[in-house]
Amino acid sequence: MKTLGIIFILFMLIGCKNIDPNANQKPIEISDTLAFKTTLLRVDGMTCEGCENTIKKMVGKIEGVKEVNASFTDSLTTVVFDTSLVNIVVISEIINNLGYKVVGEILP
Repeated sequence: MKTLGIIFILFMLIGCKNIDPNANQKPIEISDTLAFKTTLLRVDGMTCEGCENTIKKMVGKIEGVKEVNASFTDSLTTVVFDTSLVNIVVISEIINNLGYKVVGEILP
């Protein structure tokens, strides 16, 4: 009797293994929900690595910003962001409010 119970449980486990409750649903891909843009900004006023780090830290906190890199030697800041959550105006305002000056966006 005990053997029949074990066989029954194994049968149920094997039989249920092939059931996929999401079989008719299309998987959500990141590209379906996010529209990332990479932009290069000319930023005046950065004089050291501390300036770079301040921009990276504060811009990196903005919802939708995926990546930030700043270079005081080149006066450039690269930002990768989700255009459905944030735009270049908001990013520029944050940088300007830190005491730096976004001179413009460098288009590819």
